Amino acid sequence: MGQGIDDTATSRFAPGVVTAGSFDAGDATFAFNLASGVFRAPPTRFDRDQALLTAEGRIDLNAQTVDVATEFALKPGDEALVGAEPTARVTVNGPVNAPQVALDTSGLAQFLTQRQLEIEQARVEAMQAAILEKQRLRREAAYFAALNARRAAVMRTETLERAELGRLMVEAESRRLQEEAHAKAKAEAAAKSEVETKKPEPAKPVKATAKPPLVAPKKPEPKPQAVDAPVGDFPPPPVAPPASDFGDSDFDG
Repeated sequence: MGQGIDDTATSRFAPGVVTAGSFDAGDATFAFNLASGVFRAPPTRFDRDQALLTAEGRIDLNAQTVDVATEFALKPGDEALVGAEPTARVTVNGPVNAPQVALDTSGLAQFLTQRQLEIEQARVEAMQAAILEKQRLRREAAYFAALNARRAAVMRTETLERAELGRLMVEAESRRLQEEAHAKAKAEAAAKSEVETKKPEPAKPVKATAKPPLVAPKKPEPKPQAVDAPVGDFPPPPVAPPASDFGDSDFDG
């Protein structure tokens, strides 16, 4: 179905399509009446699988005129539309020997126009759906790309934080060991200083001085005592020296 379907375009191709075919009504029955030389047939339906034909007519035998109206409606099946049917009306009017046949395809044109609009709308909706789908895919791609970037950034941050934490722990351990070593060295120095403080000083050398020799004190000489001379010529007995306070001395008197 091309673009620009309207009444004019339909009227150009529809007559050839409608008049080129045939309709098999099968075994059909219909009612009619004849009165005062006028033949009348009420609307009669001829229903087939692909089309429905409705016909009614009037023939005036006195005036030799005919007036017949038929409506041919196709059954679009899945292509059916609400409010529009692909119909074509054929009317036959005038003298019986030279009637005028008219074809009205306005119903078919309306159906085709509406069908074209629906097809165009479906095409536009499909295009819009495709555009929306592309936009959705782009958004999802951008979202997942941003999500992966955020995850990578978080992983890098966590790696840096772990590395920094490890470095701080190493530095803290190093400082602790240094402080312990410094404290140990300080304690050892203090203990050594305390030991050295308590250690007795060596005796200073003393120059030997010559001691004066010990001199025994002089013994006092005993004073002579007046002794009565013995009678006769005998000398007086010797007097013992007094005992020394020093005891026995190494020095000879």
